[in-house]
Amino acid sequence: MLKLFNRYKKNKIVLSILMILVLIVIVSAMSSSTEALLFKVERKPFVIDLPVDGELKSLESHIVKAPSNIWRNVRIVRLAPEGSIVKEGDFLIQFDTAEFQQKLLEAQNNLEKAKANLASTMANNKSNMSDLVSNIKLESYSLEQSRLRAKNAVYESENKRKEIEFSLKKAEISYKQLVDKKQSTIKIQAAALKQAELEVEQSEIKVKRAQDDMGKMRIVSPADGLIVYKELWEGGGMVKLKVGMSPWRGQALMEIPGANKMKVSVKINEVDIAKLAVEQKVNITLDAVPDTTFTGLVKEIAALANRDRKTKKNVFDVEIYLNEEDERMKPGMSANAQIIIDEIPDVLSVPIDAITVENEKTWVNDSDGDPIEITTGKSSSDFIVVEDGLEDGDEIQLSGESGGSDQSKKKRKPKNKNGSNGTVIIMG
Repeated sequence: MLKLFNRYKKNKIVLSILMILVLIVIVSAMSSSTEALLFKVERKPFVIDLPVDGELKSLESHIVKAPSNIWRNVRIVRLAPEGSIVKEGDFLIQFDTAEFQQKLLEAQNNLEKAKANLASTMANNKSNMSDLVSNIKLESYSLEQSRLRAKNAVYESENKRKEIEFSLKKAEISYKQLVDKKQSTIKIQAAALKQAELEVEQSEIKVKRAQDDMGKMRIVSPADGLIVYKELWEGGGMVKLKVGMSPWRGQALMEIPGANKMKVSVKINEVDIAKLAVEQKVNITLDAVPDTTFTGLVKEIAALANRDRKTKKNVFDVEIYLNEEDERMKPGMSANAQIIIDEIPDVLSVPIDAITVENEKTWVNDSDGDPIEITTGKSSSDFIVVEDGLEDGDEIQLSGESGGSDQSKKKRKPKNKNGSNGTVIIMG
């Protein structure tokens, strides 16, 4: 009986110890789960920034367009691959040339006909003028003979003299008619020659125009860079450039961004645009190159706002020029820009999430969870300046809600320096 009692007593003790251990574990777990994250307040430079997303673009970019002076739709039959690196003068786009080849052939045939007509006109003019000059020469001989007969007709009968005088007048009239005909023929031939020459000139222009049109059916790169296809309207939606399309006159087909200098194009909401100024510093990260931070400057700010189709808000286009050149940068990459609005060299600041604002009062919770009223100043996207209420080295809870009284306190409670209060400190 005694042995059974001792065994029961021993089991009871063991059970009690086990229960105590379980309670310790539970309390420890509860304690660890309710630990407060602390932030250590430090005096340091404070940066006020404006974060914005944008797209990486080439600073030097060339737009390749469809021929603007071709008054018909032209079909694309061949394209250089998108993403290819090209040099100035390399092939980009080939249009269908069948119709232009036919027009060039017609123009060349018409030119040959015009040249043949010019040659014929010149030969006819030369032949006709030669005959006319010969006739004039013969008539001049006849006139001279008539004058000699008239001179020697002093001793002839009156009838004979009249006959001779009549022949002289007839010869003079014939000679004058031939001379006048020569002058008018010269003018007529000159006009005919000019018309023939004009026809040749016009035919040459048409051949040159047809050759130029043929040349425009093959587009080459205007500069070194990367081929980026544009989107064109087709079948009720925007589709990337492809073989078989027939673009409009002057429509943008490709972009050839340079491979060196880059910029980030961003859109700034109208409520923030007053904060921006040219030459402001910018820190930039790329989604495709997350391990590197690049720098840049605000260089262009649009004078007028435009309506953003996605957000339905008024925005301003802003261009940020990057300082660095990096072969990893590619046009079209997503970029995250941190525009530096202001920099304060030496100030206290706390995370915005750590403050509570209520009834026109602002406070934070100290390491014990007690509220401390503070005066705040300028803020960035994540932090806010503390002008009064905290000191360098103070520790505050990151949660903005007080665990004690809901009344704010202007004096901080003394911190418990003898024991642990179950907190984790985060350095700012």
